[in-house]
Amino acid sequence: MIFLERTVKLCSLEEAVSAIPDGARIAFGGFAVYQKPMAAVQQIIRAGIKNLTIVGCVNSVEADMLIGAGCVAAIETSYVGLEKYGLAQNYRRALQRGKLKVVH
Repeated sequence: MIFLERTVKLCSLEEAVSAIPDGARIAFGGFAVYQKPMAAVQQIIRAGIKNLTIVGCVNSVEADMLIGAGCVAAIETSYVGLEKYGLAQNYRRALQRGKLKVVH
């Protein structure tokens, strides 16, 4: 009988985020404003990761925070907003200033 050595698949949030390089293409779980991994978003901001491309069908506060923090160079999505509160403000400002590449 062969036994495989067990590998640890759990790590801290800091370790997980440290695996994201500048310029990475990332996606987040959840939908619209629900169930977003906000602790991971905050850790990405703290880590100072830059030039990210966010990919998603509907993005909200997670994308807006990362855009506002200067972490995002591009976003591929159909919508970035806060439901009844309208377009996400950092997203809107970045678009108006030409600081964000958007693919709809």
